Amino acid sequence: MRRPQPTAESRARAARIAASLAGLLDEAPTAAAPTPTAPRVAGPLRCPGCGASMTISTRGHERIEVDLCEACGSIWLDVGELEALTRDLEAPAATNTPLPEIVAQVRAGLPAEEEVRYRECPRCRALMGRRNFGEVSGVIVDECPRHGVLLDAGELEAIETFIRLGGPARAAERRRSTPAPATTPTPTPPAVARELTLRERLAIDLVWDTLFGWL
Repeated sequence: MRRPQPTAESRARAARIAASLAGLLDEAPTAAAPTPTAPRVAGPLRCPGCGASMTISTRGHERIEVDLCEACGSIWLDVGELEALTRDLEAPAATNTPLPEIVAQVRAGLPAEEEVRYRECPRCRALMGRRNFGEVSGVIVDECPRHGVLLDAGELEAIETFIRLGGPARAAERRRSTPAPATTPTPTPPAVARELTLRERLAIDLVWDTLFGWL
């Protein structure tokens, strides 16, 4: 079967469709420019709490180097250093202290927080998030997911107390014993007829003319 030859009418129809589609190409989304990453801070760190220079100090049996602010007592721990410092603080097997009592003892060693402040990571200057260590301990640490955590004065000792008293195990028991909240499935909205957009109508016309315009 020979391919039919285009006629003057079919050429004119194709030209009109091409002209109509030309203006729609500008609507295509363009790739967003990547967000520039803040440069890593070199040299001694500045304390996110008071702005003083931090010095290198060693902690734990493994002599892990941390950044200490001698002005306010804050400690900066790079990613993994908090876990390394508390790795050997296993609670005795016979510890049966109730979780509320553990939390009360932990909070008793912490100063009252005057106000909620979001601080900058001393490594990248991005605002850090705040999380409750162990979910229930009451020790609110400032955390940069890329670079580490900042502990105010007394918070490292409070975390050690929480672990030694069996806080993580008691918190895990409470999670297991607490039933998950019942959830209802989200109803699927019924299909709603809508009017075709200009782009869709032109695309349909182009396909139709390509397939049947020569008939």
